[in-house]
Amino acid sequence: MVEGFSDALRVMREAARMSLSALAARTAVSKSHLGNLETGDRPPTPEVAEAVDRALRAGGVLIELAAHERGGGDEMRRRALLATVAAAASLGTIDGPHALADMVRHGLLEAAGAAEDWDGVVQDCGRRLVCDPSPLFGSALLTNLMVIRQQLEEAPTRVKPDLLRASAGLGQIYGLWLGNQDQLGGANHWYRSAALLADRSGDTDMQVYVLGRAASRGVYESWTIRETENTVGQALALSSRPTVGMLEAHAAQVSIAAITGDAETGRTAVHAMLDVADHLADTPIWEGVAAHERALFMWAFLEGRVGSLEEASAVCDRAEQALERMPTWLAETQVYRARAMVAAGDHAAGLEVALAAVSRLTHDVRVIAVAVRDVLSVLPVGYSSDVADELRRYADPNPGPWEMIGR
Repeated sequence: MVEGFSDALRVMREAARMSLSALAARTAVSKSHLGNLETGDRPPTPEVAEAVDRALRAGGVLIELAAHERGGGDEMRRRALLATVAAAASLGTIDGPHALADMVRHGLLEAAGAAEDWDGVVQDCGRRLVCDPSPLFGSALLTNLMVIRQQLEEAPTRVKPDLLRASAGLGQIYGLWLGNQDQLGGANHWYRSAALLADRSGDTDMQVYVLGRAASRGVYESWTIRETENTVGQALALSSRPTVGMLEAHAAQVSIAAITGDAETGRTAVHAMLDVADHLADTPIWEGVAAHERALFMWAFLEGRVGSLEEASAVCDRAEQALERMPTWLAETQVYRARAMVAAGDHAAGLEVALAAVSRLTHDVRVIAVAVRDVLSVLPVGYSSDVADELRRYADPNPGPWEMIGR
């Protein structure tokens, strides 16, 4: 229960994984004083409330709660603030003011009887996944999932399909984000949960999407080739209509072909993606990009692994131009251009291209680390240079999927 300032201070400190000693060091307030604040044995002064609020990045919530306790204030507003802290803490999503602010925003919409545009939220989160896959983004995703969970729990007898559809889409994106953080076990749990939620929603397009998207990433996240192919088959069996999910199922086929060195099958799958993209026109897909951009990205990946340098360069030129606003996908495309260069014998220049690409990223992303390992894997045995040594710092330390085939 979060019933006042003392409870709010405690749960926010614990959510920040900060001891009383650590908070004391950050605020110049003694550990014993902070302990008395958390037990309610001492009232919060304005100065102390401001200090702990700043240290815990509470966005003014603790300052306002302290003021309410000193002067009474609006009881309804106080309860709303406490409910917000309790809800955010329940799933561990307190990570500064952004999570609390988002909870407040959702609460205001619900109180006003205004429905959240959950499809828009999924679109925005998908866009952020390829533009800004930061820890802050992961926390914001979890905040949205928590809000949906609360709404589902409050109305279990009248569950809305739109909430289940959104929970499946956001759950899938959260799994993708976890995979980028190298949390493969957690990612796979979320992929399975997203599939179950999509089934519950009854939305066939979402069912196909979560299966296809999980397969397109799963082959790089410890899935076997057979497991990936089976999931692709399930997705394509659900619907023959050109959808984003079908696009992703074909993307998984491209990945399998690229990893196994089957250029012909990979190019067939690429053309299937382009055909679906033609039907979808430039409608944004869940990752917030156009379908043709997704197809070009996968095509560049394929040619970077199995095509000639000329073929890879031609496709990468097109893809890089289309992916300028998506830093992660752009960097991965440039790394696979570099792989084609290194494989063709242009070692020094290829390594320079790869290093320049990964150096520009502001966040660590596992798929990029795997791609860097892929570049290094085609260097001649014993090759050494300062650039190669620097690039190895960015490489995934674990075997890539191309190394695990047959194991």
